[in-house]
Amino acid sequence: MKTTLEIPDSIVRRAKSKAAKVRIANVNISAAEAKPGEAFCKIGVGALSKIDDAPYSSYVNYPILNGGKRSVKTGGDFIEFTQEVDCGSGYAYAYSKTIRLLENAPVMTIAHRLVNRGVRPI
Repeated sequence: MKTTLEIPDSIVRRAKSKAAKVRIANVNISAAEAKPGEAFCKIGVGALSKIDDAPYSSYVNYPILNGGKRSVKTGGDFIEFTQEVDCGSGYAYAYSKTIRLLENAPVMTIAHRLVNRGVRPI
């Protein structure tokens, strides 16, 4: 039996809007203070190298210096992806994303967890 889950457009638009706000606010930790050639954090990617004095741009392909340690755990109803990264300059984090299917329902949940492992605030 094949199950199809339809998500109303209003929920999709709200989720995209919230994701965009989180992406803008949180992924480029320390990019503004990094000098060219130094590392800065991008959550979910790792430590990137700043290539020039220009402000951070999500349209630029920054070289990845350290993608961190990644692991995957699976169970009967879930899969969990984890990344642990030390970006240098006091910034480090552990990020987990868990995708879970609810039993007997066409529902999938996605949970995110971010833990600051550095000495500087994220």
